Amino acid sequence: MRHGRADTHLTPDGVFETRRVLRMAKERGLRAGVMLSSPLPRAIETAEIAKKVFGVEYSISNSIEPEGSPDGVYEVLGKYSPEEMILLVSHKPLVTLLVSDLTGEEIVFDPGMLASVATTGFPEKANGKLVMLIPPR
Repeated sequence: MRHGRADTHLTPDGVFETRRVLRMAKERGLRAGVMLSSPLPRAIETAEIAKKVFGVEYSISNSIEPEGSPDGVYEVLGKYSPEEMILLVSHKPLVTLLVSDLTGEEIVFDPGMLASVATTGFPEKANGKLVMLIPPR
């Protein structure tokens, strides 16, 4: 997920849209067993909303900052079971690079957009399938 609409912090519209996207995802069956957030304020604020929706605590990971790399994310995700549902709260351009690397699809991520990708594990490239895409509006 890309953080909600923000300046440095989420705007009121960003908070509203983030709640809506996360609730829609939950209604469509998305669950988060693990949640990781970038350390930047707008991502942490988004993770706080997700924590309330999914009832799961989040951890901070420097690997999912805006200029992070898919390989850095795979290194972190490789510590979890392939069956684990993991929600990442990150930024552009990383979310775009990551989803493209996993699925081979180019997606433009608006603030607050969520993509669900099913994969068999990491670090295999382009082995994922885009399951769900929820835009903020």
